[in-house]
Amino acid sequence: MQTPQSTISQGLPELHQLARDLTDLGATLVRDVEYPDDDHYCYMMLAFLSKQVEHLRSMRALSGSPDAGLIARSMLEGLWQLRWAAIDGDARAYQWRCFEWVHAWRAIRADRECGRPVDEIRGQEVEINLRQFGRQFLTQFARKALKTGHGLPRDPYWHNWTGHDIRQLAESARGGEDQTGLGQYFRHYRPYSEWRHWGPGAIGGRENGEGDSMRFEPEEQVDPEDALAVGFLCVADTMSLLVKYLRLGISADITRLIEAFSAWEKRRGLS
Repeated sequence: MQTPQSTISQGLPELHQLARDLTDLGATLVRDVEYPDDDHYCYMMLAFLSKQVEHLRSMRALSGSPDAGLIARSMLEGLWQLRWAAIDGDARAYQWRCFEWVHAWRAIRADRECGRPVDEIRGQEVEINLRQFGRQFLTQFARKALKTGHGLPRDPYWHNWTGHDIRQLAESARGGEDQTGLGQYFRHYRPYSEWRHWGPGAIGGRENGEGDSMRFEPEEQVDPEDALAVGFLCVADTMSLLVKYLRLGISADITRLIEAFSAWEKRRGLS
């Protein structure tokens, strides 16, 4: 009798082939697409697609390992950020690019505090650009301090470029078909986070001693095939956003791969 687990395992080579075809198509897009220098949204989508493609390649190399869930978690974070940016494409993409100066300022500050040498010319460049672009990232507390004439806190800027936590981004995202970002959050992201944060449920649910050896069996296993499927959808969704925005002529190729993926899901009993 064929068990569900054996059914899933038999479907892995087909999923790997679909993932490889998708990464090849995505890499071609990143390499060949041309766009105006001032199109911040297109730049952002290409940058995110490049990273998503590399993540999916890495997941294929980790075939059979629950660590694929760590990469899938990162891919979901990237997809939700991009979908949040898509609500006001160029403005939010420009915001993402401007946050580079907050990152640079924090890195220089950390170097100085640790006694590492700092390029003073670079430091001056960062300060100039931070005065120009950084105000939009001030926290409410920092804004209030400025308004009342008090000094700014040690780090007056948002934690990240969106000003939102990851669950808020997931809630604002709408994925393909009937899946919402929040659905993905509970179905995939939270279990992957347990593995990422060394939670006891992910590592040490039960101790299975065999002779002189000790093996830990987690209560909630990260299914590597499930993680690879999530990665496939993250790349496909990112590509679809880019193709729709630029009205490229390869939408049929992406649709073909998504349809093949849906057929794979049905054969595996996962949809």
